Amino acid sequence: MTSRTLLIALLPLVASAADEVEFRFSPPLNKPYTETQVATRVMSMGTMKRTEVRTTKVQMTYSRKPGGYLGVAKVISAEVVRDGTPLADPMLDVLKQVTITYELNEKGVATDVKGLEDLQKRMLEKLPPDAAQKMAAMVSVDAMKKKELAEFNARTGALAGTKLKVGEGRPAEEDFPTPTGETAKLKGTTTLVGKVACGKEQCAHLRTVTESEVPMGKLLEEANKGAKGNVKLDPKTAPRVKNTVERVVNPATLMPHSEKQVRTVTITMSTPQGPMTTEVTETKEYTYAY
Repeated sequence: MTSRTLLIALLPLVASAADEVEFRFSPPLNKPYTETQVATRVMSMGTMKRTEVRTTKVQMTYSRKPGGYLGVAKVISAEVVRDGTPLADPMLDVLKQVTITYELNEKGVATDVKGLEDLQKRMLEKLPPDAAQKMAAMVSVDAMKKKELAEFNARTGALAGTKLKVGEGRPAEEDFPTPTGETAKLKGTTTLVGKVACGKEQCAHLRTVTESEVPMGKLLEEANKGAKGNVKLDPKTAPRVKNTVERVVNPATLMPHSEKQVRTVTITMSTPQGPMTTEVTETKEYTYAY
């Protein structure tokens, strides 16, 4: 076999190795960076449509701890605009008063979240007693913790230590905690779409699509408690959640460079006129300044 023939025979192996990307968690230590999240929620029910846009800036700082890392998140600014009108939401001030700390293991998987008790306490203090009691029952610290851990690990922890080739997919699973403390298991696939340049670095473009039905249980009970008239959550049709995420991350550090997440929740209501479908679509777009 000539050297040229050998080279031709080896080319597929070389190309395959070049297409493979390994993801490792190695964040910048003690160097704060800013994450800007723009969350747009559109609720459609019949002819009614409401749009709410929340813009939040968070300063994130990682540091080392025995056996892993600490990720400290501090809200710098937050604002809400509903149907084009800015809202004076007292909860926005609460967000800026609280520091949330993520505890991570060596691989970058979040195992605990601190500061949520303080967040809930300050939120409840802003509400009238009756409303505070209902909110405490609906939004527990445990439910908030499950949500934070699920979102962090879906974006970071689940990738740490894995390898993917361009075009290859791997099973993706995401917990979707409901306000009543139940959890839907969203299942689907994460695919490495390709490699892209982000500044001087080579980044990975990832696409994750997951979906599931939402457990009815307490959700049905609590939703129908607050229902008006004969409009109630249809017990025969479980709500559905679909999540689509496009991300660009640096695989050498797992630090994100951009992200767009679209989550659609479809709910069927039972009315005297027959079933009515309500769709809530939330789009979150993240940008980062390092």
